[in-house]
Amino acid sequence: MNIKGQESATFEFLVVAIMGLFIMVIMLSIVNYFTDLRFQASEQRFNDALHSAVSSPNGEAIIAKNIILQPGKISSESLAEKANIPSSCVEIDAIDLVAFKLSPDNTVLSVERSVETTVYLKCVLGPEYGSGTDCEESCIASFGKEFSPRT
Repeated sequence: MNIKGQESATFEFLVVAIMGLFIMVIMLSIVNYFTDLRFQASEQRFNDALHSAVSSPNGEAIIAKNIILQPGKISSESLAEKANIPSSCVEIDAIDLVAFKLSPDNTVLSVERSVETTVYLKCVLGPEYGSGTDCEESCIASFGKEFSPRT
């Protein structure tokens, strides 16, 4: 092979490598887009379930399945803001997982890593959940843990 042929082969290899890199970047962008879309849909399902529980405070569990939680904190304050009730009227519970750390007063759930779980929501009239004693309505959000009957 002459020098001109070697230069041509090197150039072709460079073009193929750049095209491969370009295709990989596009594919990663598509994957990220669908991951974000999946998270947004999950967040919307959770918010809908929360509003459903607040709208009908009859003590029945509202179940939101396949909820994707990102690392961060979920507080009774943030849930109360979404539900439009005082934060002292909201309680959080969670299954004992490596991904979850629940504060001793059941007001903050730390999510240590991305996890998909089922969320159980329940609201009742009166101060049954949370630390408030003058709640017109109180709610509990349980992450991955079904409700146990209160005695």
